[in-house]
Amino acid sequence: VERGVTLFDTAIIYGPLTNENLAGEALSEFKGRINVTTKFGHEVIAGKATGRQDSSRKTIRQYCEDSLRRLKLETLPMFYQHRFDPKVPVEEVAGTIGELIKEGKVLRWGMCEVSAETIRRAHAVQPLTAIQSEYHLMHRDVERNGVLDVCRELGIGFVPYLSLIHI
Repeated sequence: VERGVTLFDTAIIYGPLTNENLAGEALSEFKGRINVTTKFGHEVIAGKATGRQDSSRKTIRQYCEDSLRRLKLETLPMFYQHRFDPKVPVEEVAGTIGELIKEGKVLRWGMCEVSAETIRRAHAVQPLTAIQSEYHLMHRDVERNGVLDVCRELGIGFVPYLSLIHI
């Protein structure tokens, strides 16, 4: 923060839960000066990752409440769906996020690693702010699969990340 960093990105799966706890503790004194984003979707039970996805309405709501508590926030500046859940229609996910936005628990939302079609379907229900996807010199799929194009068309921000696993 002292060096000008204003965006910190975490997720319930990082740790699992540990990273949110650490971020909440370390960053709580900087409220109003920074943004902390987090992600839902990976199933975590009793602090352990199951390897499954769960973006059901009930789970999204519970993860939101839990993340708010761990991050010591009243509102999540950005709440991303970390991975697409094939068991839950994206329209249902977007609708649940829309409810959380109306309730003031979430300001904006995004999705990670989704197709152009999924982006369109979600955005039609609750406008997306950002899409996060792997993108670097060695991984440029979003240039070919329409994700960058649909983000440009719909005015959705794009947040690239680098996975060191592929390098």
